[in-house]
Amino acid sequence: MSGAASRAPTRADRAADFVVKVWADGAVVYDEADGSLQVLNPIAGEAFQRLLEQPDLSPLELGRLLLQAEPDADDLRMVSDLLSEFEALGLWERSPA
Repeated sequence: MSGAASRAPTRADRAADFVVKVWADGAVVYDEADGSLQVLNPIAGEAFQRLLEQPDLSPLELGRLLLQAEPDADDLRMVSDLLSEFEALGLWERSPA
């Protein structure tokens, strides 16, 4: 399959479909559109919540929000890995460059 029908929905397309709960030891994302539930670590839960609130955040901006400091190269790799994980789970699609 190709084209628009096969692309993962973007945050802007589906932000209202997600319910996110974050606790000290973990997080869950419930997708009301298909009934799926994803379990995330606390940092991933916070990151996903931030992306839903601010869909156009760059990895650098997201890193700054999560760390409350300037992210270094390792931090930016972690953020990029989180975004890739969200993409693999069908929760998020990167904006075209």
